[in-house]
Amino acid sequence: MLLWVAARYDGVLVVPMTLTNPAYEAENIGTLRLESIEVRHFVLLASKATLLKRLRKCFDGKNSWPAQQIDRCLDAFACDVYAEVVDTEGQTSAR
Repeated sequence: MLLWVAARYDGVLVVPMTLTNPAYEAENIGTLRLESIEVRHFVLLASKATLLKRLRKCFDGKNSWPAQQIDRCLDAFACDVYAEVVDTEGQTSAR
């Protein structure tokens, strides 16, 4: 789908995804790069405590599915050497 859209749209595409599986990352981002499509891959990073606080604001508790994914995602992002890391600690969406 991303290849199809990129071929038909002459602008910047912003595609929010959480990719923690290297095979899925290769399938999505790697395929675009193989087709010579410019990809800027960002990881928005914050501490576990901050992520849990943000989830609480969305009415997701510490036992919710998103909260249960935090450790797995933080571990995966620590190994992601291709992404540009953006530290969002202390930032709000209102910025």
